[in-house]
Amino acid sequence: MLESMQESLPIDVLVGKKNVEVRPAHTNKGEIVRRLLYQHPDAEFCMCAGDDKTDEDMVRRPLSPSRRRLARARP
Repeated sequence: MLESMQESLPIDVLVGKKNVEVRPAHTNKGEIVRRLLYQHPDAEFCMCAGDDKTDEDMVRRPLSPSRRRLARARP
């Protein structure tokens, strides 16, 4: 059923460990994190965690140079 919907609608379907993620085509969790950080430039902390292949985009894309300080562990 999802395969036929994917052919007629602009969606991506990802099958994870215990889930099926249906999302707008060409949008992923990494893009959403980038959008949120762009909309909230004063954010002091951003934590992303996941344990499934549907989470990989969220941690794969590097942060912009101005945001890299958020990715470093603090003493």
